[in-house]
Order: sequence, then C-alpha cells, then structure tokens
Amino acid sequence: MENLVLFKSKNGDVTKKNLIDALIEIEAQNCEYLFIHSEINFGMPNPELSKKELLGHILDCIKSLKVKNLLVPTFTFSFCNREEFDVQNTKSSMGTFAEFFRKQPDAIRSVDPLMSVAMIGEDYSVINDIGNISCGENCTFDLLHKKSNKALGGGYKGKTKFLFLGNRMSDCMTYTHYIEAIRNVPYRYPKEFKGYVINNGVKEEKTYYLHVRYKDIYPFNDTRIDKLMLDNNGGKVINLGNSVISIADEDKVYKYLNEAIDKDPDFMLSHKCPKPPFDDFYVYEKKVAL
Repeated sequence: MENLVLFKSKNGDVTKKNLIDALIEIEAQNCEYLFIHSEINFGMPNPELSKKELLGHILDCIKSLKVKNLLVPTFTFSFCNREEFDVQNTKSSMGTFAEFFRKQPDAIRSVDPLMSVAMIGEDYSVINDIGNISCGENCTFDLLHKKSNKALGGGYKGKTKFLFLGNRMSDCMTYTHYIEAIRNVPYRYPKEFKGYVINNGVKEEKTYYLHVRYKDIYPFNDTRIDKLMLDNNGGKVINLGNSVISIADEDKVYKYLNEAIDKDPDFMLSHKCPKPPFDDFYVYEKKVAL
C-alpha cells in the first residue's frame, strides 16, 4: 500500500511512501499538536482514486506519524458576510482537505463562527475552552502558545508545529495574525460581529470579535515569513512532486516574528503604515483570509 501512487507530477510519481518519508524528514512527528494548512498541489491526482480515497490516503499518511493531536483550520468567517454558522454543517472555506477532515467521524469542531478549527486527538481543551475573540486572547492559537510555553525545557511535550502541504508559510500562516492581535498592532482593530450560531440544532445569537485591518492597509504578498523561519532554523522545507511541504515551530514563529515586528513595526504590511486617524469602514463579504 505504501507504493500506492497519489499524484503524477512532472518530477515523477508521488506515492504514499514518498509523502510519509517527506513528513518524517522535516520532523513533523516531533510534536504534540500538528496544525495543518493544505493546498494539495503535488501533481495530477491518480485518476484511479476518487477524491475521497485520495484525501483518505493523505490523512492516513499524517496519522501514521502518531502525533497525539491533529488540527485543521475550518474557517468560515460566517459573520463577516452576515451568515449563520452551523457548527456541524457549515462548509469550511479552507479547501478540500480541511472539509474532508472536518467530516471525519472522530473530528470535533470548535464553536467559532469566524475561525473554527477541527481536531482529531486527545486534548480538546485547545478548541473547547476558547473565548469569543477569534484570533486573539483565548483563541486556539493562544491556548496552543500557552501550552508550548509551559513545555519549554521538557522535550516535545506541549510543542506545536505548523505543517503546510503544498502551500507557502507566507500565504496562509494564520498564526501570524494572532501575534499581530496580541501585540495590538496599530493597523488592526477588534471589530464586533453579531450573528446566530447553530450547535446540534440549537440556535443562539452570539457576539464575536476579529482583529481586522483598517481600510486601505494591505498585507505583504511575498515570501518573507518563509525566509524569516528558514533563515533562523525555525522551520524546514522539502520538495515533493510539483510542490513543497514546509513546517514551522510555533515557539520559534512567536519569537522571530515578534523580533521582526520590534525591528520593523510594518513587517507584516506591503507598505508603510500611514499615520492615524484610520478609516474603519468595513465591507461585509465572503472572506477566506484575515
């Protein structure tokens, strides 16, 4: 089964063994919490496999690492478009693998109408004990960071890693926006969103907060997060098929991004932040990124 071809790429076939070996080489197994971002663009999917079969084999490869807690973003940003959020039924906006993971019988999803997270594992406190600030204090990222802090000096106990299957760190490391939020960067503000959450058929009105950018302030669009982490030995990258797999250590992202912002407060922006007052006009629309 390890020789099963998953993708056909210009660089040759990508088998289950290739994927497992790549994950082990970047040490994805050496953590307690593995937070997985995915694009799954390693080549043409094996036409002999259905989409469900292909995604199932990819999940098998990840589960073979024996990491105790697997987490996947299932963000919907529902309240950002004035939509209701149904915990069990609202489709994730984070791609096919995230949606497949969410639907697994042993997966549990956090109750967050903006930035929910699905998890398979043991320590569900990191998705069950969250507050109503979707990417700030007491969000899943914050709880993971606090567990990592407690684990310093104790091997890999509590340690979190961010895995990127086919996408760049710079494109989708949402954790960086958590750091912006807790630092209270001047170009973001906590906007209040109200709406209805449906959980196991029970509908309730809820209020959540999301640190959004002020109008006409734009994020960087290059690979500076990849460079920051790889230059500081905070992550690893390996080629696979037509793309790459990357990984970053949570504690090192926290350390080096904070240092980068200390040095340059506009590090996360495409242009220098203008002086206040800022325009907080907000357009309610479908979002796929913060």
